[in-house]
Amino acid sequence: MKKRSGFFVYALCCWLPVAAQPLDTTVQLAPVRVAAAMPPVQRQPALFTYKPDSLLMRALPAGSVADWLQWQGTVSVRSYGSAGLATVSVRGSGSQQNAVLWDGLSLLSPLNSTPDFNLLPLWLFSDVQLQTGSSSADFGSGAVGGALHLGQSVPQHSSLSAFVETRSFGDRSTGLAYAHRSKKWWYSARALYRQADNDFSYLNTAKFGAPEEQLGHAATRMGGFLQEVCWQPHAKHRLKLRWWYQAYDRQLPPSMTEALSTANQADSANRLFLSWDYQGEKRSFSFKSAYLSELNQYVDARINLNERHRFKALLQEFRLQQPLSGNQQGSLLVQQAYYWATSPNYDLGVQQHRLALVPGWRIQRPRFNTQFRVRSEWVDGRFVPLTPSLQHEQRLPRGYEIHAAVARNYRLPTLNDLYWRPGGNVELQPELGWSSEIALHKKLQVQGHTFALRSGGFFTEVDNWIIWLPNASFGFWSPRNLRRVRSWGFEQQLNWSKTAGKMQLRATADYAYVHTTNQQVSVGETAIRGKQLIYVPRHQLRGRAFVQYQQHFIGWQFGYSGLRYTSTDNSAFLPGYEQSSLLLGSDFAFKKHTLRFNVGIHNLFNTEFQAVAWRPMPGRHFHLNITYHLNKL
Repeated sequence: MKKRSGFFVYALCCWLPVAAQPLDTTVQLAPVRVAAAMPPVQRQPALFTYKPDSLLMRALPAGSVADWLQWQGTVSVRSYGSAGLATVSVRGSGSQQNAVLWDGLSLLSPLNSTPDFNLLPLWLFSDVQLQTGSSSADFGSGAVGGALHLGQSVPQHSSLSAFVETRSFGDRSTGLAYAHRSKKWWYSARALYRQADNDFSYLNTAKFGAPEEQLGHAATRMGGFLQEVCWQPHAKHRLKLRWWYQAYDRQLPPSMTEALSTANQADSANRLFLSWDYQGEKRSFSFKSAYLSELNQYVDARINLNERHRFKALLQEFRLQQPLSGNQQGSLLVQQAYYWATSPNYDLGVQQHRLALVPGWRIQRPRFNTQFRVRSEWVDGRFVPLTPSLQHEQRLPRGYEIHAAVARNYRLPTLNDLYWRPGGNVELQPELGWSSEIALHKKLQVQGHTFALRSGGFFTEVDNWIIWLPNASFGFWSPRNLRRVRSWGFEQQLNWSKTAGKMQLRATADYAYVHTTNQQVSVGETAIRGKQLIYVPRHQLRGRAFVQYQQHFIGWQFGYSGLRYTSTDNSAFLPGYEQSSLLLGSDFAFKKHTLRFNVGIHNLFNTEFQAVAWRPMPGRHFHLNITYHLNKL
């Protein structure tokens, strides 16, 4: 693998179900603490939010967001394996139709807007949330299916945590987290290093007789840190500065149909964040600014290819919240983004400027909460159609709640769509659509058993869907606004918990049915009209159960993904698959010190499956991690 001086730098510098959350307090993993809800200025009343389950996270201290989403919620993860790209589909969305936000500011690359969830390590964040539903009015381009929020919670006291972990296939990692808290300021730092060989064995079904082979050229190596310092000179004012650096080198293994691969990919990111918040008795406002510098380098010696794709961004946001008469509140959001990008596939370096104004109105009373916002945006002086959003939640008798939302959504063409040579199309229009959803929530306690049920449905239709197609006149591919895609379905989540003496039990099940089809297609594509989009399973089920006795627990988690089509006319497909994991853990505490041991068996029944066609996934494998935590230094 490519070596880089100073690549790995250490520096000092996980919606738990409402019914289940109290059961996690005795073994909560401090470095991946489930933080408080989003600030009121960002919370959207009708949209559902997942937070990492703290017991589940004990098995994933060095894991990525992709690792988490494979076990919790109803998101479909399209993974090329431990050494490859991992994208998600939320409610049938495309991989470019989900936002990734760092404390509210977008991390999407303007080059391709395709976030790789394998590049987002959970250890570096103390507040991670996945919000489902359209939120383009708030977060801009790409927030069609959902939005991932990454942030830091406020440390309550000084602490120190460290872990070491070993997994099958040469996977080793270690991490450190430190926090110092005083009356007017605090400092936190998190660092992570991980490397893996990923040399697991698999059955190559692309060859006659499905011989057993070992995955080669699949090693990965990553390191990164995130630091935050905050100064609070007054109860109403807070100034924060953050620095997030990480680098990820990986060998790209061959698919089952390839004899070998010599390709390597290196991704590095340097991100700085500054914010100032004012919280008055009535009025509040905040200012945020971030500088992003990211590099993607692709090297393949076999074909003499070495490409460097880089972008830089300056992001700014101002948010004002002002009380109106009664229980009403007005808000104003101003966002600005400058992007600079270079690529060997662009004629020259390209730039883009985005400016958005989002006025909003909200009324909140004991039994209901309603919010309306409308986004106006200009991209290089070109107006994007208005993007309104209306959300409502209503509390009903007997503990029922109804949540409903309707919103317009959009996604801008990427810089690759516009300027790639050959093929870029500067005449592309934004993808535009409408989304709606409604859900019923119910909490119930019966003879010591606590139940929480969420059941809902959604509908989304997107016009001007951008698709790359071959251009017969010129002999290359080019993007065009040609398709209309419709997605509808329903989601259900059931939580159960019970306390019996010193024993706590809980279980959660998530199910989603997603029907996503092409409604309007280009000339010559009639065979795909009405067909399910590729890699969007119609059925998806995930469940987990934990039994906890004092400081010891045992857990089981299960995941099922239904059949996924791999061709647009639905003539080829991957069968559905299921996998399970068994988790065990114990805590040993003495005064301020806690030592945690966790063991896991993954893919318990050694299932052979593919999440992406011809990309093998590991069979049964194991992990062991030890975490030390020193509380209240």
